[in-house]
Amino acid sequence: MNPYLASPRGAAAYDEWNRVEPSPRPENVEWTTTTISVDGHNTPFEICDLGDGYWAAIGEVPAALVTIDGRGVSVSAVALERLASREPPPPSAPDVGDRTTAVIEGLDHRFTRVPFDRVHRWADYWALRDIEIDHIKLLGRRENLSEQDLEALESYWLMRLQIPLSGTLEHLRSRHMGMLHRPRLASRLGSGFVFQLWFNTVGPGAKTWFGNRYTGIRHYTLRLWWRP
Repeated sequence: MNPYLASPRGAAAYDEWNRVEPSPRPENVEWTTTTISVDGHNTPFEICDLGDGYWAAIGEVPAALVTIDGRGVSVSAVALERLASREPPPPSAPDVGDRTTAVIEGLDHRFTRVPFDRVHRWADYWALRDIEIDHIKLLGRRENLSEQDLEALESYWLMRLQIPLSGTLEHLRSRHMGMLHRPRLASRLGSGFVFQLWFNTVGPGAKTWFGNRYTGIRHYTLRLWWRP
């Protein structure tokens, strides 16, 4: 149903649906057999062509039932591979000279102790991020890294920290958009200083204006618990 409703034909049928009759369904659709590569082996699948490049397929592999929602991709171009982890691979470590091995090993050890589970709000995320940036700067001074090497190391470390937080950050983005669209909240707080203060302290944000400087607000409960 998902690829059908996403197709031009299904979208048009949905727009014309009067909500009294049953929801629109594809008509004159036939299921045929095909093979799709799964872990390098041609695996039988049943597939239905919904037109306009949209199709759906279903197949069975050991301990799993696989469904595919095809949209504008040829079946012959599809190959599946079982992943050991849902997380993307870590970024490539930068070359910072003869200290690369020691620096990366130290960051690997630190990575196992970073309190990712304590990030529940945007303020927590920005506090953790600021702490880790401070750590990289201290590390750079201790190892006498050049500005170029320091920038590369900071970029690598922040990208690596994003991986275990990807689910949390996506949830925060969704919640943030929902909160901004709540009319009661907007009418209660307005759009001026009061709203900005709430947004950047107990709300989802983490920065605000102090004089002429736009600076981050750290939650010191996290900072006291996690120091560089």
